[in-house]
Amino acid sequence: MHTRRRQLPSAFALFLAAALIFASCGGSAPAPSGEGAAPGTSPASDQAVVGILIDSTGDLGSIGEPVIQGAKLGFDAINQAGGVWGKPIIYKYYDTASDEAKAREMADQAINVDKVMGIVGALGSGLSKAVLAVAKTANVPMCSPSSSSPAFTTIDDNGLFVRTAASDALQGQVAAELAYSEGYRRAAVIALNNDYGAGFADVFVEAFKKLGGEIATQPILYDTKGSDFSGEVQKLAGAKPDVVLLVGYPDTGSIILKQAYEAGLLQSAHWILSEGMDDSGLPDKVGKDAQGKYILAGVQGTSPLPTGPGFDEFQQLFEQSQYEGRNATGPYVANGFDCAVLMSLALQWVGPEKARDGQAVAKAMIDLSRPTGSKVSNVKQALEMVSKGEKIDYDGASGTVDMSDVGDVLSQYKVWEITADGKLVQVKIIQPTGQ
Repeated sequence: MHTRRRQLPSAFALFLAAALIFASCGGSAPAPSGEGAAPGTSPASDQAVVGILIDSTGDLGSIGEPVIQGAKLGFDAINQAGGVWGKPIIYKYYDTASDEAKAREMADQAINVDKVMGIVGALGSGLSKAVLAVAKTANVPMCSPSSSSPAFTTIDDNGLFVRTAASDALQGQVAAELAYSEGYRRAAVIALNNDYGAGFADVFVEAFKKLGGEIATQPILYDTKGSDFSGEVQKLAGAKPDVVLLVGYPDTGSIILKQAYEAGLLQSAHWILSEGMDDSGLPDKVGKDAQGKYILAGVQGTSPLPTGPGFDEFQQLFEQSQYEGRNATGPYVANGFDCAVLMSLALQWVGPEKARDGQAVAKAMIDLSRPTGSKVSNVKQALEMVSKGEKIDYDGASGTVDMSDVGDVLSQYKVWEITADGKLVQVKIIQPTGQ
């Protein structure tokens, strides 16, 4: 916030007051003028305003923080290139806290109080469904950088939901191909009991069986708010799999991995982790054995691979920002950047007169991503072309971002492995069958 108050004579006092007010809304301190804004800030009538609804706390907090930075960099790049409708786009932060009730609350704040014209978010698929329920009523478009549930392909979204993350219909196939190609034939799955976990598990099971593998037991779905998963681990151990797929997030997933180690299951079966576990802090969360070696050494995982033509530009911006967190190749960080850029370009395309027409904005995001326009990956050049009314094909940082009619994209995937010294390193790339 940037308001004048007579009793605060210093610039520092102004900033402190704004930070305290913003904190009371459940967010972080606002960025300097032109870069961001606190909930409750009123933009000019002809100024674009959007919300970033991403977790910075809760089970997804360690994944969400870098994604927020990616989205911020996308909006900053647009502003440095001239902004939307000739003015800086205002973006506001809302912590969805890895909780669906909180996500609905933040969506209501963003949409019905702060009157945002679009949303970058949410992170988890269940969170995005919660936000979408509010967005549909108000006709506000969403671009999720990471909600990968296959359900979004056919969900009734009123034409408002797009995503820069590929569906788990692809990643489930990738995980199955990885397990089968490495010689494993008897698989088990333990997954979050939400749209993300259940959808991923279903795709993996079907794909693994088609490849010729055996499913040792029905997928075990665990409580997203649980703290003890010894019962689920024992059920897994009793099925005697030679490979286990864990679809989870770092906080609860690390508990499962610890308890699997204590039960001997981490040693008797190979483990493959979903991209939600692609967290550099995971090896330390699970810990070391009596000999001081990382328990997770040798465990593998799959994640979407940012391979877009615009990645180098994004990576340079990320490094220049001196953000102290995950690097630019972390899960969904580049996707957050692409969501921010595409939403900004779409708002520029439709103009202030149609900015409140959520379906028009969502359709513009799809249209500006497709090969029917002129290819462009540089943000400044893309904004200049759109401002002139030129149809573009935005090829982003996370990929070519070619969206289908329902806002789905394709992706390559990396296989990562945890090394003996607790690092997560890429070991191979997989192109899902059918792409």
